[in-house]
Amino acid sequence: MDEFSNGEGNGAPINNTQPVYEAQPINSGASRYKQSPTEEKIGFSVTSMVCGIASLVFLCINGYMVLILAVLGIVFGVLGKKKGGKGLAITGITCGIVALAIYLLIVLMAILGFAYIASNFATM
Repeated sequence: MDEFSNGEGNGAPINNTQPVYEAQPINSGASRYKQSPTEEKIGFSVTSMVCGIASLVFLCINGYMVLILAVLGIVFGVLGKKKGGKGLAITGITCGIVALAIYLLIVLMAILGFAYIASNFATM
């Protein structure tokens, strides 16, 4: 049997050719990690949500951090709501306002408590 025959004895050549694939263009590595337009627009909203939730956590730890984080959560939420990520921005704004309201209520109760104690102490 000949290397050019197909085994049937008719002398037809064997088709051993491989399919030819075209080369794919090589992309630069920079385009692989490019953010989509929606990911770029929700940065303020995510920051707002993180600051708002953190301000609620810091209610139990540190009062000054509550003020800073709550205000940042509200400000970034307003900015983020305009650019995109509306749900995240609303979460940040809501958490910031709730934390700020609770903090101001605690401060008001402390002031009123001290005033009450001072007035009772003066009358003794």
